[in-house]
Amino acid sequence: MTTPDPIPAPPSISAHEVTADVAAAREHLATIAPGDPEELAALVEILVDSARATTVKLVAAAATLDRVNIRFHAHTLKGSALTSGFSRIGAIAEALEHDVDTLSEADIRERVALVSALVDQSMTALAAG
Repeated sequence: MTTPDPIPAPPSISAHEVTADVAAAREHLATIAPGDPEELAALVEILVDSARATTVKLVAAAATLDRVNIRFHAHTLKGSALTSGFSRIGAIAEALEHDVDTLSEADIRERVALVSALVDQSMTALAAG
């Protein structure tokens, strides 16, 4: 069985990219709760809480180099990000999930730090409205 080629690590994320990703996610989330600001606010709150909780678990797994749980939490983050319209978070989490067994400890920590910062910035912006 051959090992798949690693997905290239994404470069650092600019504020413009965060803004664009959050705008796309807001637009997507509005289609899930059309015309109901209360439902949309509740959906945003659930998404923000879930993304932050998953990121905390991902960071903890990376701190101990627990590749199984890094993969699991990256997969969880990827799914919720892509479902809610956060394509950049989804892409970075997917790359981490795909490559975790072949990455060095330093590369894992770098990618986890990148996705963690992106989740923090994106969820803060989303929650701010």
